[in-house]
Amino acid sequence: MTMKAKKLLTIAVLFYTCSAAAQITDASVGNTSVSLSAVSFVNPDTGYACGSSLSGGVYKTTDGSKTWQTILPATAFYNAIAFTGNVGYICRSGSVQKTANGGATWKQVLSDSSYTYKQIGLLDSNAIILSGYYGPSQTPVVKRTSDGGKTWIAYTNSIDAKGTSIACFGNTVIIGGIGCLSVSIDSGKSWTNLNNSSWATMTSIYISGSQTGYLGDDQGNIYQAASGWKNLAVVNDTLGAPYTGVEKITGIYFPFPDTGYAVGEGAIIKTTNGGATWKALTLFQHSYEAMSWATSQVGYAVGQKGAIVKFDYRVKKDTSSGIPVGLPATNHCAAYPNPAGAFILLQHNTIDRQGSLEIIDMKGQVVKQLSINPLQETTPVDISGLQNGCYSFTVTGGNRKESGKFIVSH
Repeated sequence: MTMKAKKLLTIAVLFYTCSAAAQITDASVGNTSVSLSAVSFVNPDTGYACGSSLSGGVYKTTDGSKTWQTILPATAFYNAIAFTGNVGYICRSGSVQKTANGGATWKQVLSDSSYTYKQIGLLDSNAIILSGYYGPSQTPVVKRTSDGGKTWIAYTNSIDAKGTSIACFGNTVIIGGIGCLSVSIDSGKSWTNLNNSSWATMTSIYISGSQTGYLGDDQGNIYQAASGWKNLAVVNDTLGAPYTGVEKITGIYFPFPDTGYAVGEGAIIKTTNGGATWKALTLFQHSYEAMSWATSQVGYAVGQKGAIVKFDYRVKKDTSSGIPVGLPATNHCAAYPNPAGAFILLQHNTIDRQGSLEIIDMKGQVVKQLSINPLQETTPVDISGLQNGCYSFTVTGGNRKESGKFIVSH
């Protein structure tokens, strides 16, 4: 059922770049009273969102947010949603539900009214981390399953964070709380608490490496972790902290090493210099609750009154030069993200005939080889089997040969 009765407000923002500055090339707007609390996209076209009020529900799109279907009726306030492929989980209060068929059917895998589950961290289709609290005293709790919700292990005494945010990266899981972070480096089996009285409530986490990333709080501050999560530096204070116009940071993502976006209550802000300075995209002054990037090129933010913003960095061609644009143009052979863990996207110029891509380690040995089709401009590569270290890659096709470098950091 398309959402004629409950149309989601869609602001499809397509960004194409010939340099570091993005340009808005398209926008469309609808209208609804439904507010959205969370979003999870599994690919650039297929995603899920859930409502943040009794008039909400759970919704699905398969055409890049042009149309949405109701897959769960509006019966409750849903706090979080997380999908990988067709397997997904949603949580509300003391209940967790699971689907294995893209939302066609759901079953309850956890229920306890004494708990309130706020966040879902997805490690894989069977391993998830729940964060929240229990009882009148709101004692922080984490629950972990590795068998798709059949059995659960609870962690209480070892957790300080109440689940105001969560992020997963490989085996690293970080949960945000009031002036604290709870960190696991073994997929949630053990936890370390980091407390700092100068921190506000951590409402957003983006992990770029096991010891690096960005965090946002409920005061509009953005922090950078450059060498571990203990030492955080506020990086948006050049614009004033909190940043004027953003009262609460609810989502952070860096599609490229220097280019990142943060969403929150009041605006979307962007940096093109690794977080040193941020600028508001004043056209979109809604309140956003969450952000999800299906790939390093396509992302979505959702929020109040059904607001959905789409970021699209997929490569287009400059009609005059024929050179791919849409990714930073200083080098048309590049890797994103960099450093990378299990997956990397290699961007290169097109070739005029069947070609190949080789990945070479520091010893000069070819460790991976792939075929590239004509007109192909980006190549996704599974690098989960590569050891940590520096690698180069070479794209060869016809008389053209290009190369680039990247770092693997699991």
